[in-house]
Amino acid sequence: MSLEIVDHPALEVTGLLFEPGQGEDIAALWRRFADRAGEIAGREGDAEWYGLSWRQAGAMHYLAAVATAPGAPLPAGMVRQELPEGRYARYVHLGTAPSVAKSLGRLFAELLPARGLQPRPGACFEHYTEAFTGVDAQDSQIYIYVPVY
Repeated sequence: MSLEIVDHPALEVTGLLFEPGQGEDIAALWRRFADRAGEIAGREGDAEWYGLSWRQAGAMHYLAAVATAPGAPLPAGMVRQELPEGRYARYVHLGTAPSVAKSLGRLFAELLPARGLQPRPGACFEHYTEAFTGVDAQDSQIYIYVPVY
């Protein structure tokens, strides 16, 4: 799949945070989030989900989330995060959800440098749309966004 540069609007998301060292993996976080997503008021785009990842204090953080209207009530135990508007490299990952990590590695090691792009600070995110056909589906499409200068 190809890499393109897009201007993405600001987006507010609400979801559950992966907590490093708590004995839960990302797949378990998504299952827990799927069970609780119905609690989120002000949800925008019922068929769209987001996975945000960033490093903070040397640890990887991940948020399983949905887009929400600004100021929507925050369910207990959930967090809200703003994705700032900006320039992003968008890559279409084709394949299973667990293989997204391989695509991210290729993005950072090969595709961005080949285009002369440098990541800028901020969360990378996965955008799951109606093109996502299942966690283990080889034909699933997941959009990966990396903030770039």
